[in-house]
Amino acid sequence: MKKKGIIKLLVVFGVCSCIKTDDYKNDRNCLSHNTIMANTTFANVKSMYNGTLMQIHDDLIIEGYVNSSDEGGNIYGSLYIQESVKGPTEGFEVNIDLQECYLFYPLGQKVAIQLKNLYLDKVHGVFKLGGIYKSPYGTVSVGRLPRAMIVTHIFNYCDDVSGIEPVKTTIPDIDESMLSTLIVLDSIQVADESQGLPYAEEKETTERILMDCDGNTITMRNSGYANFQPEYLPEGGGSVTAVLSKYRDEYQLYIRDLYDVDFKGDYLDCGYVNESDQIIISEIADPENNSSDMNGRFIELSNIGDENVNLEGWELRRYTNSNSDYSSVIDLSGIIIESQSSIVIAADEVDFESVYGFLADMEGGSGSAAGSNGDDNMVLVDLAGTKVDVFGIPGEDGSDTSHDFENGKAFRRLSVRKGNSVYDPAEWIITTPQTAPFDFNPGSRD
Repeated sequence: MKKKGIIKLLVVFGVCSCIKTDDYKNDRNCLSHNTIMANTTFANVKSMYNGTLMQIHDDLIIEGYVNSSDEGGNIYGSLYIQESVKGPTEGFEVNIDLQECYLFYPLGQKVAIQLKNLYLDKVHGVFKLGGIYKSPYGTVSVGRLPRAMIVTHIFNYCDDVSGIEPVKTTIPDIDESMLSTLIVLDSIQVADESQGLPYAEEKETTERILMDCDGNTITMRNSGYANFQPEYLPEGGGSVTAVLSKYRDEYQLYIRDLYDVDFKGDYLDCGYVNESDQIIISEIADPENNSSDMNGRFIELSNIGDENVNLEGWELRRYTNSNSDYSSVIDLSGIIIESQSSIVIAADEVDFESVYGFLADMEGGSGSAAGSNGDDNMVLVDLAGTKVDVFGIPGEDGSDTSHDFENGKAFRRLSVRKGNSVYDPAEWIITTPQTAPFDFNPGSRD
């Protein structure tokens, strides 16, 4: 009898705790810790998970703190809670069918969740609690807990609403223990491919990319129905506070509103720029004496500007013969070209060293832009996929054209001061025949 009495009390207070009043903050009903208290932990509940959707049948109660808000319209149908206001290592996404959830469960609110009869699943690494959803195709998953059931499962404590302290981290240090918790990333900016765009396309869930100084990226997932949907992504760099989630194998950030994005207007001082036409293709070699036992082919990239340039996400593409689609790609991630210097990409690094007497900066492979036989076309693209520089005309066989360097070399004139997305023969000196190593000077613009 005593147990039943407690259950009735919880239901009564639960309904009251979700009454929307004119002055919610000053007139909210809540429960004391003597009325309901946790009897298990987030970690223990997660340890019960058997690898598939399951219903919880035990009288279990957890308590935690709300770190999300749907006031900005970006987070909808979910309540994110974490185990503590500071330094959490566990969190849950609770799916609920409740609009203006922030009025009932404000940021920092301490809540108790009665787990009995709720469903538990792990989706893309994220632990979810809620009701049951049955699709027209017969599949079942965690769904939004109906409004009538919310008040019998989620209860506010009478504690003062707390300030959630986000966990400071970096993109490489993010791990699954942070899922459904509030994190903050410092020293990041909008990646080139997302700059100048709105937060989201109208009525469409939209992914925008953020990056740090080392070229690490993370997705910010924004709703096309958010209040800030039409606002343009900010310029400069700074910090982003967000609830961490995951979609498929990719970590994603959910900001609650624009107050979570604190950019100062100045771009990060990373010691290099992220996108620049100061990187050019400066030399391509196909020595006349190249043979099966001597591969002296290479391609050289030069930084003719005054800033170091990070090539994270850049690619060097080769278009063979008359093909309009590229046949091979050299991923340039991890390469930083210092100002007024060059890097050499060898077709075969062992052969290159034996021919020229020093190590190349990287190996591209015989089928890459570094291994061209003189009639191919090359395109250098940046992180956003923008053409930075071009040699030749993709779709045109280079044989007997202004970009045919078979048995010789194509050398960029020293007067060229920026990359060109359209091939201009006047920018190049084509010389044939040429013999390695004497007629080549890889790694130097002299």
